[in-house]
Amino acid sequence: MNQINKEWEEYKILQDKLDKIGDFRFKVRGWTITVISAVVTGGFIGNMTPFFLILPLLLVFIFQLLEKNQDIWQEAFSKRVFRLERQISRKPNESPRIARSIRERHSEVKHGGWFDKLALYAYPNFFIGMYFLIILVLLLKLFLSQPQPNTVVKTPVIKPLSATIHQVSPPKKENSFTNSNATANPLNSQKQSPQPNDKDILKEKEKMHPEDLQFAQ
Repeated sequence: MNQINKEWEEYKILQDKLDKIGDFRFKVRGWTITVISAVVTGGFIGNMTPFFLILPLLLVFIFQLLEKNQDIWQEAFSKRVFRLERQISRKPNESPRIARSIRERHSEVKHGGWFDKLALYAYPNFFIGMYFLIILVLLLKLFLSQPQPNTVVKTPVIKPLSATIHQVSPPKKENSFTNSNATANPLNSQKQSPQPNDKDILKEKEKMHPEDLQFAQ
């Protein structure tokens, strides 16, 4: 009787551990879906660079390692639970069948319809699908970031400052000092006026009347 009670206690402890492992795996996959949703949103709506999407791949890999660690413990606990059920079922009035029922259902799903098979194989390959989705978003981001061949990208041309500024020579200013001296000193203006030569004086004397000539002398 004491042996049966010990097996029952161990069986209950292992079932509790299996429930906690299942809850932890559900949380890890929820974190993974949250990261993937942020990557898809930031990749197509935000200004996230394509190479920034490599970081989610690392995060998904870490989540996969955490789940793989729990899978190892789950497999060990499941084998022990199955052995305990076989030992307890040999006793009278004691017949737990949780582990054996799950194994039987698993074998039935393998021979069931295509949707059951898809659900069965999709669960262990969850992280492979996440890797594929991130790589798909990365390829689409790289494709959309490339310039289209039909569109011509005009690059602004910056001209140097010396080419835009024309050197304009200032207008020549008249020498106001010389003009003022010319108006103020009439002698200077007389010096600048041309003087009559001797031939012109003789011609003027010939045209004059003799009396005027005597008067001029």
